[in-house]
Amino acid sequence: MNSSLDNPAPNFSTVASTYQGKRLSSPNDAVYRNNGDLYFTDPPYGLGQQNDEDPGKEQPYNGVYRVSPSGIVSLLVDSLTRPNGIIFCQAKRNS
Repeated sequence: MNSSLDNPAPNFSTVASTYQGKRLSSPNDAVYRNNGDLYFTDPPYGLGQQNDEDPGKEQPYNGVYRVSPSGIVSLLVDSLTRPNGIIFCQAKRNS
């Protein structure tokens, strides 16, 4: 959303809609990392048939992606059948 939290407005911009020239299925569960990278899953749940056989599905897999602050979309994982949910945890360091 392209507006401040104290004055929200319905001004949206697309961060990523394609990967290697093919439309994403239904980007979902996005989270930003503190360096500005955006990570998200792309399951088929937003497609009409909500499965891999949907005629609107262009990607050959259901992936986990990263979008860099410069807008470059990278596929990180293509082996999950239904990626859903994403979280970052900070490892505790031993002193």
